[in-house]
Amino acid sequence: MFYRHYKGGIYYTLGLTSLYEGTGLEREWTHNYLSAIHTETGRKIAVSLIDGRFHVLDEEDTNLVLYLDMVGRFWLRPRDIFFETVKVDGKEIRRFLNYYK
Repeated sequence: MFYRHYKGGIYYTLGLTSLYEGTGLEREWTHNYLSAIHTETGRKIAVSLIDGRFHVLDEEDTNLVLYLDMVGRFWLRPRDIFFETVKVDGKEIRRFLNYYK
């Protein structure tokens, strides 16, 4: 789904992260991962797509919205912050709005 940030950027959401609970780093993890930037910390986090879900290795990196900007960078933002409201010119608005075009 496409979202428009209140500052104007357009982003495509991919899903939420969950903790990888495998017994080891299976082939799927080591060959199918991407690097995403955490919006609040600036950390680069490895995210792997296994069985249709996005997995991370550290529990503190779960429940993050994974999204893609229009130049091909992957981002992670805590779900509650992604969907929160912000105050702009004295009005409460959603940080991201559904974007249909």
